[in-house]
Amino acid sequence: MINTPVIEKYIRENELDKLGDAIKAGKEDGMITFNASLLQRINNGEISEEVGLEASAEPEALRMNLKGIFVGGI
Repeated sequence: MINTPVIEKYIRENELDKLGDAIKAGKEDGMITFNASLLQRINNGEISEEVGLEASAEPEALRMNLKGIFVGGI
């Protein structure tokens, strides 16, 4: 997560539930979701699929991503 004006606003106004969407939208700013990072590491052979799924807060979404299914961005 990079401290963009949107991220700063959400934190300041305690709208933490919106951070995930802001991170997904902040791809051009260099942000990446945790699942996207796990997916990259699995695909690069840095971690196993099992380790990635255990670490993920959204293992079902990661499981879908591993199958090439992406809903709502990554």
